[in-house]
Amino acid sequence: MVIKNQLLLVFVVVACLLSTVDAQTLESRTECRYERNTEQDSNGSISTYQREECVEEPGQTVRQVRIGDLVRASWVRPHPVVKQDFAYRGNRCRWFLESGTAKRDLVQYQGIICEVQPNAWRVIDKF
Repeated sequence: MVIKNQLLLVFVVVACLLSTVDAQTLESRTECRYERNTEQDSNGSISTYQREECVEEPGQTVRQVRIGDLVRASWVRPHPVVKQDFAYRGNRCRWFLESGTAKRDLVQYQGIICEVQPNAWRVIDKF
């Protein structure tokens, strides 16, 4: 029994490590741009304005999903054409779209995820 539990634990740890291999992380960024200008009209009046534009973006992890992965619905992008959920073998399913690269070109993958437990979806197919 102990050996069986240890093997299961090893399998879970290896599966977790393998599932994060394809992940890439974008660092968070914060940057501001300042603009200041002073102008003088022909009648001699002076006007000054200042403008500040800041961007704050949190870090983000991007990971390609694979068939069999367990995901949250928010981790994949909804399909732009097939928007309606459907039932398959008693489970709620939906189409998704994912962008990726292949040989230095952008490709669009389509796939199907099905809800196997509340807020837990399994990737059934991706092509």
